[in-house]
Amino acid sequence: MTIRASRLHLYWVTTPDRDEDWFIVAKTRRSAERFHDGYEGYNPGDATAELVLRDIDIKTSEHEIAPFHAQADHLAALGAMTSEVTPGQRAVLLAGRLFVEGHMESVVAIANDNMSELAGHGRPRGTKRPKFLD
Repeated sequence: MTIRASRLHLYWVTTPDRDEDWFIVAKTRRSAERFHDGYEGYNPGDATAELVLRDIDIKTSEHEIAPFHAQADHLAALGAMTSEVTPGQRAVLLAGRLFVEGHMESVVAIANDNMSELAGHGRPRGTKRPKFLD
């Protein structure tokens, strides 16, 4: 299904701790901020949304009703180039700017690899082994 979205925009949404920064597709800046606060567990008013692209047309699944997190395929369709900075953390070049995903994803990936390795299953996410496991 394609949303022809003269009313949908792409926002970059951040919080002071930078743990969950990411793109939100929404009708308004305020709805992007409220969605981010609620979804990520922040207090109302913690998130700040910045307009990146106006009036976007993107393909979505039936369950994606704005506001929602932009997925990699949405960003690619909008002309973004994505690269992994660290396992679980992406950088996105879009509209002449570089955006870096909140680092909580990276922290979680490292913690999960540590637990996996301690259980004898290696480091499936490919994160660097911390010295305390030596």
